[in-house]
Amino acid sequence: MKALIWKEFRENVRWMPVGLFVMAVACYMAHPSRNSDSLLATELLNYFAIVTPLLAFALGVVQAYRDLQPAAGAYLNHRSVTASDVFLAKVFSGFVLFMSSVIVPVVVLAAWVAYRGMWFYPMRPAQVVPGLVFAMISFAMHPAAMLMMSRSASWWGTRLFPLVPAGAALVPFYGYLQTGGLYWASVCFVIAVPTLAWMIAISRQGWQELSSDPPALSVNASLSRCWLLPAYMLVGSVLCLIFALTFSINVIENAYLSNVYVSLPYVTLAVEEESDDLWLVTQQVVYNPTVGSTITTIGGEAVMSSEKINLKSGIAKGRTMLEFGTFAPLQNTYHRGDGFFTTPASGTTTLLIAYDFRGYLLAYEAYPQMRWAKTIAAAEVHEAGELTGTPFQRNPLDIIWAFAELANAGYPTPLVDSTGLSFIDNDPISIRKVIEMQIDCVALVRGQKNGAPRLIVRSGMQLHEFKLVDQSGTDDWYIKPESGSNAYNRVVNKDLKLHAELMRKFTLPTPFGDKENLRLAWTPKSLFVSEPDTVSSSKPIVYRLAPNETSEAITFSVDADARPKTEEIISVSFTIAGMIPGVVFLIVVTVSSYLFVIGEVQGDPFLELVAHPIATSNVLISFIVITALSVWLVRRASDRRGLSRRQTTLWLWAVPLLGLAAPLSIIAIYRLVHREPCPQCDGSRRVDTATCEHCGAQWEPPASERIEISDRQLPIRVQPMTL
Repeated sequence: MKALIWKEFRENVRWMPVGLFVMAVACYMAHPSRNSDSLLATELLNYFAIVTPLLAFALGVVQAYRDLQPAAGAYLNHRSVTASDVFLAKVFSGFVLFMSSVIVPVVVLAAWVAYRGMWFYPMRPAQVVPGLVFAMISFAMHPAAMLMMSRSASWWGTRLFPLVPAGAALVPFYGYLQTGGLYWASVCFVIAVPTLAWMIAISRQGWQELSSDPPALSVNASLSRCWLLPAYMLVGSVLCLIFALTFSINVIENAYLSNVYVSLPYVTLAVEEESDDLWLVTQQVVYNPTVGSTITTIGGEAVMSSEKINLKSGIAKGRTMLEFGTFAPLQNTYHRGDGFFTTPASGTTTLLIAYDFRGYLLAYEAYPQMRWAKTIAAAEVHEAGELTGTPFQRNPLDIIWAFAELANAGYPTPLVDSTGLSFIDNDPISIRKVIEMQIDCVALVRGQKNGAPRLIVRSGMQLHEFKLVDQSGTDDWYIKPESGSNAYNRVVNKDLKLHAELMRKFTLPTPFGDKENLRLAWTPKSLFVSEPDTVSSSKPIVYRLAPNETSEAITFSVDADARPKTEEIISVSFTIAGMIPGVVFLIVVTVSSYLFVIGEVQGDPFLELVAHPIATSNVLISFIVITALSVWLVRRASDRRGLSRRQTTLWLWAVPLLGLAAPLSIIAIYRLVHREPCPQCDGSRRVDTATCEHCGAQWEPPASERIEISDRQLPIRVQPMTL
């Protein structure tokens, strides 16, 4: 075994400089000096997701190709070297060469990060760990490539099947490592070890040619328990089919989409500021080449008015309508280990702010060079290099999007966690808490005309209305930005210090007590609260809240023509969706039913199917037709591959769950065999078995015709020529 490993090192070490160069380029491309808007851990993982699987695949092909040649294979077998020894030697040496090519550039990058540290960017050497874990799991493409090279297939489509499950296994690892920090990096590392062992065991079985042609139990019982490779090929066939169908649906959908954008009117809830009436306002998005997309009001209906108003009339034009805003619930921030795994964000101050998962904000100066300037705790600001003080309870940057109206206008945006709301002031850098209370959700809604937006804070069942005022106690500091302007062409008043002045309190209605994503509209008299999908309901309910802790339920009807709807048509996409394996439909229905039972989703999944009869029938008919076609293909493929009646029956029972993946799996697992008529049952039997798989008759040699064919050359006698 040592001689084989040394042989592999000696023959393939010449490829190591290529791997070192490729990985060094990837580390350089991911360096923060080139990507100041991205995090080191994220960028390194993105480049590794492209480079490392290709590098492992190429190394597997190079190592497998040479010893799969007839001369090399015969030489090794003549030396009593087993195929398992050859395979394990290649995998061990390949893993050492591959990880050496990855670790050396990554260690150099980590050393540079340790030397420069987070003083120039929020990064630590630990940020290279997610990339290293992904590089290790991407080595699964190496044994997959060796399995691909060792398999004999009638066409390259089935030869490439081993790459599909190995590549699909990398996708969830990439998703968790991208945003999971060190915690998920450790979890993925633990999962990666058995995953690699599983992939190596499967490839080893294929390299030994134990299950590339598993026949009936009665013919070759020694190979009947080799189930790893057939199961692996089955998974690959299902994934190939799902990917092909998904790709086809996307192509067809894009082909049928119009290249010209057609804006359709839509209905939304709004409140008239002067009359305090609730309206269904009809609006339309209009594209203006100079300023981009704009929203135009084209009509409306006052739902609280005794007079019936035509929905398409223009009576809503010229009125001041206050649209409904959305609550932003505070997200739970989970501890993800040491290291900085958030990208610096702007909008809070003139500095770039990055969140450390230990509960601190790191403030960086962006000009003239990015450097760590301050550490911001929940109640105080410290110098760079210190992580002291009271940490934030939750990440205050998670819901910074809720204050986009202030950020786009160039004004400072607040920081919100579960204990209160704060502002960061400039010159000098300091943090100032303006609201100190338990906060569950926040919302920024439009205020009075030419006034600053109002801040609505939810704490339990109480809603608190705050007015943002400046040092003088007024809200006339706010100037609404013009269309097309943004924070980059606005001059921020560095001396502006905003305060929160409590105006009114409201009690949330009991039906909305367990709901977070509520919508609300503010008026000088009241506060309106509704569910997110109010307009989609035929009998929506909106509550008008008054400061005296009384609420009024407003029930109205929405015309069916105004509600969002989709027209049911016979679509090619639904026909293709019927080709999806039945096991996928079974999983979707099971999960949907479970979520419906526990109350996680609204609406019965079975009633949803009944509500869309055309689409449901289209998918059902397509599924029946594809199932019948799959049955015919399974019988034909089983006959061509020499499967027994028992095997064919099992595959036929699997057709409703696998669909077209069943015949694809048979093609991928079993070899194409030669057949001849059986003299006993006249059935088509395999020529490489001792008994007929149909009747069990023993093989009999063909009758001799007393004609011998010899490969020896007979001597030629030359007769003398006589005249």
